[in-house]
Amino acid sequence: MADFNHLFPSAEQFDTMNALLALIAANREGGMEVSSWKSIAQIVKMGLAPSTFPVGYEFTTHDSNEDTTIVWVVRGHDQHLAANKNYKHTMTLETKYVYSNSAGAYKGMAFDEAEALYYAESGLAAGTYHFTLLSGYDTGYGGGKTLMFTLTKPLPAGGQITFPWEYAKQATDIKIRTYPSADSTQAIESDITVTEGTDGTMLGTADGKTANMNHTHRIRHGSNNYAQSAVRQWLNSDAEAGSVWKPTNRFDRAPSWATKYNGFMHGLPAEFLEVVQPAIIPCHTNSIYEVESLDGTEFTADQTYNIEDKFFLLSQPEIYGSGEDGELLPYYEGFTNAEKIKRDAAGTARHCRLRSPMPTDAARTRILGGTTGKLDNTPANQTIAVAPACIIA
Repeated sequence: MADFNHLFPSAEQFDTMNALLALIAANREGGMEVSSWKSIAQIVKMGLAPSTFPVGYEFTTHDSNEDTTIVWVVRGHDQHLAANKNYKHTMTLETKYVYSNSAGAYKGMAFDEAEALYYAESGLAAGTYHFTLLSGYDTGYGGGKTLMFTLTKPLPAGGQITFPWEYAKQATDIKIRTYPSADSTQAIESDITVTEGTDGTMLGTADGKTANMNHTHRIRHGSNNYAQSAVRQWLNSDAEAGSVWKPTNRFDRAPSWATKYNGFMHGLPAEFLEVVQPAIIPCHTNSIYEVESLDGTEFTADQTYNIEDKFFLLSQPEIYGSGEDGELLPYYEGFTNAEKIKRDAAGTARHCRLRSPMPTDAARTRILGGTTGKLDNTPANQTIAVAPACIIA
């Protein structure tokens, strides 16, 4: 029997024809109203996106998490590589407004939570211990001091000791807590008093050089390593609140939003998610301190590395043109700082988080200044706005 299958278009050819028909119709009508994300993706694949959807072009999707509309703006073409090498062309989108609720106000997001002081790899017996905070760091509030405390209950292997030393708080006013694991929210002990002294067993100095002892920057403000960040997990999760976050390193702690926010992808339409492709995202570490991930991924200070994600935050060089983790996007070329200001959907200027770390700090990340648009920085655990980005390929 004769095979006539070759006479019929494949699924991909059919999508391509639909995309071309949409272009023809749009040209006849003098506008560009392509309603299908599949057709949009086909236009990108054919290399026609730069002329069809020029930099600055806007799309919209519905966000069911907040019951609101997300406006996506084209920031560049072929600027980010797709993880799948079969995709030769890409179109980079970023939200026009920072992620906002239905009232138009921004949704606050911590990049990462303040981390644990100590990881009890083999457990700790009940008893008295002491540790030393980083020398020369915030000495007016206890930096460099040696503090001691007493555990009345043993800490199991894999447990954590936290020392939530907030900004402008005396170290001796902070209470220690112990947890059986990184993902546990139920403390074994809390309100454990610390005093200056060297009684008991020395756990180490919180300078990143003692095994299982975290760096002081991170016990106070969290990690600025984007690969291990809580915000990265939120951006790439379709899970419901409570199932979005999991620890990424031995010092990790759950962010304040972990039980409040669904994953970002949870609220996006399926048709849109089908054409958003994982991108190769360049990242960089700070020059102070890094720790390996629980999956065995190792990091060193001042290292450039790549990750593959569907959704991501833009970097310092992608907006400001200088840095190790990306290149200036065409949309931002020639912009003044004032033109870079990010706003929520209600129009209020907001600080906006970038994925780039502050090079000389283990906890602070770069941000886009709220009312100035200037490059700035803030602690990872500070709750500010975010503007998700992605590629269509």
